[in-house]
Amino acid sequence: MADSTPRPRTLAARIDELFQTVRREDGRRYTYEQVARALERQTGLVVSASYLWRLRSGKSDNPTLKHLEALATFFGVSPLYFFQDTEAPARQHDEQLENSLRDRHVREIVLELHGLSSSSVAAIAAMVRSARRIEGLPMVPPAPVPAADASSPAPSAPA
Repeated sequence: MADSTPRPRTLAARIDELFQTVRREDGRRYTYEQVARALERQTGLVVSASYLWRLRSGKSDNPTLKHLEALATFFGVSPLYFFQDTEAPARQHDEQLENSLRDRHVREIVLELHGLSSSSVAAIAAMVRSARRIEGLPMVPPAPVPAADASSPAPSAPA
């Protein structure tokens, strides 16, 4: 009889899940180069695109804690995501959204956005990101795309 106990996900599988589910504002996936530049901007940590590819593909599997903390910050998950079988990023995002919508001011803004053009919403989102930067708050990654939209081939090496 086969053992039906689920095997723990590898670090590579967890990083791949983040690249698959957390998307840019335009709905496209982040490239290794984009993530590497953002990590340096957000945390000061210099990481190459090829190193990110090696982590995602499982070619490298022993990053420093600083690397994992920087990735967690960028993708909007707890650093524990890489070590424990915590909830998937989409569920964590849903909980963040639910908590945010408890704030009356946030609800009012969301209601005011309804019906605006996508270019107007993008302009307002840019203003909010600027305000977060000015106030020293972490950037909020875009909402994860549902799993049905996340299917794609295995990660390819950066050019």
